[in-house]
Amino acid sequence: MVGSRRSSGIIRPRFCLSLSLLLLLLVAALHLCASEDGTLNVLMVGNSYTSPVAPMVRSLLEETLAARNETVHLLPITAGGARLEGWANNANLRNALLDNAIASHREWDYVVLQDQSQMPGFQMPSSVEAVAAIDNMVKENGDATIVFYMTWGRQRGDATNQWIYPDFKTMNLRLKEGYFLYRDEISTPDRPVLIAPVGPAFEAVYDAVVA
Repeated sequence: MVGSRRSSGIIRPRFCLSLSLLLLLLVAALHLCASEDGTLNVLMVGNSYTSPVAPMVRSLLEETLAARNETVHLLPITAGGARLEGWANNANLRNALLDNAIASHREWDYVVLQDQSQMPGFQMPSSVEAVAAIDNMVKENGDATIVFYMTWGRQRGDATNQWIYPDFKTMNLRLKEGYFLYRDEISTPDRPVLIAPVGPAFEAVYDAVVA
């Protein structure tokens, strides 16, 4: 049985969220490497898709690292409805918040980026430019690995953008393609960019429970 849903139609069964978190952690865990002081430093940037997830990610990382006597410092920077364009915009207060976080005294190991829930699928040049701008901010302050937190489509598509998001499957695919576009824009052989495939996890649940 499907659990509670938001009015927007986003699938929210409890086990789906757990699966999503595990996939988000999987990408980082494969490359898990704390700094010299024994602390894994993670900066998470996004909106309401990130804010409730960050504490659970912190808890799971703490459990994983405890066996190696290492710790985690995870800082979420979030704002409702925030887009990567907003975080990258020099005229925007959010840019100052992000810049201060990136340039803080900590050496970030991972910077997790999550865009507004519709934007990646539009594949707008301005969004791609924002990704490149944020990546430059990160590179100027260390060698953190970028991880894109790939979000998911809405169960019935997007009523306000039916022309591009008529249903869940189409929206999920467009979002996936958009995050791949973001990755390809900044990934290099020397500094590969990772993707946490949370959207595909939701699709697996959709196929098993809803479709």
